[in-house]
Amino acid sequence: MTKPRVILKDQARYQSDEIAARAGEIVQDLQMEVRGKTVFVKPSFVYPSKSETVKGIITQPAFVAGVARALRDAGAGKVLVGESSVLGPARVTMAAVGVIPLLKGVAEPVFLDEVEAVEVEVSHPFVQERFKVPKIWLEADIYVSLPKIKTNMFAELTLSIKNNLGLLRQRDRLLYHDHRLHKKLADLFTLRPPDLVIADCIVAGEGQGPLMADPVELGLMVGGNNAVAVDVVACHLTGYDPLEEIEHLRLLIEAGYGPGSMDGIEIEGRDLLSRGRPFRRPMTALSGLSPRLRVFEGTEVSCPWGCASMVRGVMDAYIQRDGPEGIQPMNVILGKPIAEVPRDLDPEITLVLGDCAAPYQDRGAFVPGCCPRPLDIGLVVRRIMGPMKVEIDFLPAIAAFTRHNLWRMGQRLRGRDLPPIENHVNFFRVVKEYLQMSAIQKKNQK
Repeated sequence: MTKPRVILKDQARYQSDEIAARAGEIVQDLQMEVRGKTVFVKPSFVYPSKSETVKGIITQPAFVAGVARALRDAGAGKVLVGESSVLGPARVTMAAVGVIPLLKGVAEPVFLDEVEAVEVEVSHPFVQERFKVPKIWLEADIYVSLPKIKTNMFAELTLSIKNNLGLLRQRDRLLYHDHRLHKKLADLFTLRPPDLVIADCIVAGEGQGPLMADPVELGLMVGGNNAVAVDVVACHLTGYDPLEEIEHLRLLIEAGYGPGSMDGIEIEGRDLLSRGRPFRRPMTALSGLSPRLRVFEGTEVSCPWGCASMVRGVMDAYIQRDGPEGIQPMNVILGKPIAEVPRDLDPEITLVLGDCAAPYQDRGAFVPGCCPRPLDIGLVVRRIMGPMKVEIDFLPAIAAFTRHNLWRMGQRLRGRDLPPIENHVNFFRVVKEYLQMSAIQKKNQK
């Protein structure tokens, strides 16, 4: 049996022309036939910002534009770049990262919360029998995944398989986002494995990913036509064992979707593997994070793939800014069963998180769900902890939010069904927090 090929390319900077050239070489070397075809490209824009702080967190817009140009130059009939969002409409995310102007004349942006979604069945599910996915993703002739390689407290690593989760709307994304998340990822992958993966490893991310990953400059693009093989190579570059540490990879390897070791892969640019090193693993524990944070956690169920990591990801930002001793006092109740919750807890500074903790919902601000919406968790924590700096350009974001609402109005006037509003940020609240943070920073500078 022919081994799948993975190609490593030396690429030191985010320069679209250079990236287009390297991506074009990958497409040609893999003998990908794209001429006249519709190509759907999926980046990862989990943190909607173009700040320097997100270089190791999101697929960089210059990278996306470079790959899109390579596909167009290879003769693709149409290149579509699609993404969803967990922090508002997809239009806002794509505007905030600054990718839309870079795609002009090269590719068409697709906002996945504005396109038709269809329900599909999984043939032999590990956990999830059905998914509601974008019809445009299924109908495209070629599917290209552009993941950002980084650590992830929910799934250990974000790889091309994890990148698929961004195809789902929030309600579907949060289903089984618990101890069954890896099985869900494997099920989603089987619906349509990518035809091509080109991973952004120019700057990768380690530590508290997905949202607080620290940059690691690898200077690499990693491509291949077998997603499992590309992800195995990414594991090698970051010091992970794909079979022992990444459950969704192990499940897919055992199901025959790709090789389980480097020996089963034909690697071009093997000398570039020396740039890899063991990445710092994400930490999900809440207990001991700060003496000002009291945690009452279930002894049997407290999912590091769900509630625990959801709140840890929010708390990391405050700990980084204020230090363990400097944050505001806060209590968190989550998981089950919980041995004891003191009666004297102040409900004004208490977060009761997830369906498992529902028996204590009267003890503070209760955020239901399994797992709960990240936005709802963030709103409670910000009320208790105070405002946090917003790394987003307001004018493009507000303009995109307005265009999304105009789109919804047009759909309603045409009598068409509208997708639910599941995760929209209240921009008035964001602006208020921004002004509060600006005032605080000015005061501290005096």
